[in-house]
Amino acid sequence: MSKRSLALLFAIGMGLVAGCAHGKADEASYKPDQAEKRGDVVFFNERVLNLDRLNVFIDAVWNGRPADVRLVRYTIEGDPLIEEIHADGKTIRYARDNSRDAYGDSKLVRRTCQSAARTITDVNDFTGEKLAEASTSYALTGCAEGESQISLAYVPKRSLPSEFEESETVLRMTLDRETYEAAGQSLTLRLENAGTKTVTFGSDYAIEAYRFDTWVPLKPVENAAFTADRHTLPAGESYAVRISPGAQYRLDGSGSYRVVKKLEAGERKFELAVTFRIEG
Repeated sequence: MSKRSLALLFAIGMGLVAGCAHGKADEASYKPDQAEKRGDVVFFNERVLNLDRLNVFIDAVWNGRPADVRLVRYTIEGDPLIEEIHADGKTIRYARDNSRDAYGDSKLVRRTCQSAARTITDVNDFTGEKLAEASTSYALTGCAEGESQISLAYVPKRSLPSEFEESETVLRMTLDRETYEAAGQSLTLRLENAGTKTVTFGSDYAIEAYRFDTWVPLKPVENAAFTADRHTLPAGESYAVRISPGAQYRLDGSGSYRVVKKLEAGERKFELAVTFRIEG
């Protein structure tokens, strides 16, 4: 075999290896944590991450500005389903890629749409009664080649109480103040067990911002971490701790926020939330 042939075979082999490596990197980039870091709107574990990116896209469409957004959902097996949406200020190009779904039809669907909609629902369409849980739905409208509307997301507002009462469990969560002057200020979070059952919880908590008529989970800052401690709160006692949301999460400046905490009473798991505002 000539030197030229050997060089050609080597080049082809290296190309195949590089192609395989690129494929693996591409697959890894669609894992939930990587997709979130990249800025994709991620639907994972019954939560919507980076929802603000979808809201920014909708606003751009309404104002005739170019914009792009990528949505990533996951099958039960964890395979990513990817939706790419591009608006040029006049029309919207939509593409749905199911090729990574091991049990799907592995096809690429392309559509052209004219506009986008963000609809807040807080009233029952049939009875006219106000709903206990409002929701926001997102869609592309005026679409050709099929249904005239493409549903993008349905997001419940997730109304969470600051007090939980059920049988022997009565727990209240409060903050020392309702308004703070700067994102860097510390808050005092207080839990009061007014029931007859012991409550347990960890040191972690989430911060959500009220944006576009719904509560949006905020991203932790880089290298943020909570201790793995578990706390026990006996009946009739209270627990207070200083927390610094700005040191753990990327706060968006002034506006409404809430602290969300997961708790347990025996086998019963629940969440409480308490709101606060940052001004200035």
